[in-house]
Amino acid sequence: MKLSLHLASLVLARLGQGLHFLKEALRGWVPRQEPMLVPIPIQAGRRTRQTNRRHLDRDD
Repeated sequence: MKLSLHLASLVLARLGQGLHFLKEALRGWVPRQEPMLVPIPIQAGRRTRQTNRRHLDRDD
């Protein structure tokens, strides 16, 4: 019984290795999709022109 458990664990390890190699091979074969960046339009409010740019709390 010990021998059959040992053989079963070896077979499972080989299957795991095979799946890992298959996954790596498929990863190189399948084209990778790049994330798409979509610009989002943002409405900017109109700024009024400031004639006096000095700080209001400053005593000069």
